[in-house]
Amino acid sequence: MKVLILNILLLFSIASLAVTQTDDLEKALKALKEKDFNAAKVLIEQIITKNSFDAGGYYALAVYYADNDNKPHDYYKSLDYLILAEKYYSTLTTKELANLQKLGVTLHEMQKLKQSIGQQAVQEAISSQNPAAIDKVISKFSSLPDVVEKAIEYKNVMAFEDTKRVNTYQAYQNFYIKYPSAKQVPEAKSKYEQLLYESLTSDQTWQSYQKFYKSYPNSPYAERAKKQYEKLYYEQNVASSTSANTIERYITENPSSVYAPKAKTQLQSMSSLFPIRVGDTWGFINGNGQIVIPPIYERVGKFAEGMARVRKNGKWGIINTKGKEIIPPIYELIRDFSEGVTAVIQRKKKVLEAFYIDSTGKQLFAKTYVTDGSYWPIHSFQEGLAVVEDPESHKVGFINKKGEFVVAPLFNSYIPRKGAVGTYPFSSFSEGYAWVKNEEGTGLIDKNGVFLIKGSYNQSLLDTLSAPPFYYKSFSSGMCLLEESNSSFYIDRNAKKAITIPVGFTALPFSDEVAWTYSKYDKKFYLIDNKGKTILDIPAFKVYPFHEDRAVIQKDAPANRVYFYDQTPDPTYSFIDKTGKLLFDFKFDIPNDPLFEYSSFKNGLACVLLNGKQTYINKEGKVVWQSPERWN
Repeated sequence: MKVLILNILLLFSIASLAVTQTDDLEKALKALKEKDFNAAKVLIEQIITKNSFDAGGYYALAVYYADNDNKPHDYYKSLDYLILAEKYYSTLTTKELANLQKLGVTLHEMQKLKQSIGQQAVQEAISSQNPAAIDKVISKFSSLPDVVEKAIEYKNVMAFEDTKRVNTYQAYQNFYIKYPSAKQVPEAKSKYEQLLYESLTSDQTWQSYQKFYKSYPNSPYAERAKKQYEKLYYEQNVASSTSANTIERYITENPSSVYAPKAKTQLQSMSSLFPIRVGDTWGFINGNGQIVIPPIYERVGKFAEGMARVRKNGKWGIINTKGKEIIPPIYELIRDFSEGVTAVIQRKKKVLEAFYIDSTGKQLFAKTYVTDGSYWPIHSFQEGLAVVEDPESHKVGFINKKGEFVVAPLFNSYIPRKGAVGTYPFSSFSEGYAWVKNEEGTGLIDKNGVFLIKGSYNQSLLDTLSAPPFYYKSFSSGMCLLEESNSSFYIDRNAKKAITIPVGFTALPFSDEVAWTYSKYDKKFYLIDNKGKTILDIPAFKVYPFHEDRAVIQKDAPANRVYFYDQTPDPTYSFIDKTGKLLFDFKFDIPNDPLFEYSSFKNGLACVLLNGKQTYINKEGKVVWQSPERWN
């Protein structure tokens, strides 16, 4: 009986204690709400003293240290007490849980409080700009992903600011290795690549640029470094080089370089030979301006296919690029080689006979063609066929290299003009077609003699396009110019009108992918592409076709000279590119010799008259060679 009474008294005292604890907790929470922190702390300490496992007491203590208005507030102590509150909360009886829930003490509220102090802790750490404080938040609040994320994000910000202050490629590299998930990683990598490039190429030499793009082929600056290397190496080692091996190596190693075409032109110029006149004799220079074939000839032609015609003692022969005579000078006239064959005229018993020979001097086939010497009855091979005049009908057709007519001789031959050089009313084959004329009209035929187009067509006879005698033009750049009585237009190889020229305009054939047209209304020249789009318009007195992206123009008409002793007019010719830009700061005259094709560029050089002297210039406008005396 006595034991029973003691148990009853114990249960009563525990129940009484629980009621007391609940009352104290309610009072403590009320005091915290009213900001009476001293009273709250006394009550909380009493609660925990009586029961060191009291979840409500530890929750109240967490609230106490979480409040910013409480001077000793401490988010980390608050977190520690919250962890204890959560721990002991799980051990409570149903009745105890019900009592705490009446006071608003729940796991949900604990989680809310933890989230709140985490956010405040991270904000306070950010305000302090103390990395250690940030690290403490990350360590202590590891269970709160959004808090940790915010802390890490700011930690990355601080680290990146430090990195920017150092501002070296090593610092940026260290950053993105150490903080791989940081939002600043893309910027850090970008700055690393930039500073790495700038640092390793700071001396701006071709060697450093070359080393960079080879060492860092995946760098976004590799291509830039390669271009800089190509530019500097070309300018310093290739542009002025006289070594073919140096230039060839550059082209081989840098085939896609923007300077590769220049190098190729340079190499071509170096290996090409150009005619010069010294006094009354002619010879050849190479692309470096060195005389490689002495001026010992009465007259020369241009080198074609490694051979050039030369005249000695009034007769023509052929030499190679070494100056060696490969066909003796026994002919009255000879043409430039084309497709391994050339046409010659030789006097035989007071009769002039024209025929073809190969590069050994051997006659191509037995047939010969008689002429009076005023015109050529046979012409150069182009695309495997050549125009010849049939001796019986005096009409022209096209033969193969066996001398057989592939296209029957049904077309008009040479048209003489009184007191002037006549006209050849046909063209060679170009892009699969040739221009011809007969009683039925003019037009273009294919290699079977079938007309692509036929009608009453003509072409411009402007002397800007051809030295006499005049030959008609076939296709160039996929376009052929046709003129009717009241209109001009270009056709494509399907015989369709591709570009129509406005009334009042004159058009010239395509050359170098562009063509000149001229308006009589505003007296301006218009440059068009093969789509008919105007890409340039300029006022000028005269223009010449583009070759190698350059054209000669005469801006103003030459000054009139009334008497022979009048002062010679200043040079009036200039070079332009396809944007209309004047390329060089000097003007020049054009040699009065069809050999030089109106000073057009060929293989990188152009022949002009500077101060009256025959002068070869390169595409940079630099003098490569100049004759010792004025051109008379």
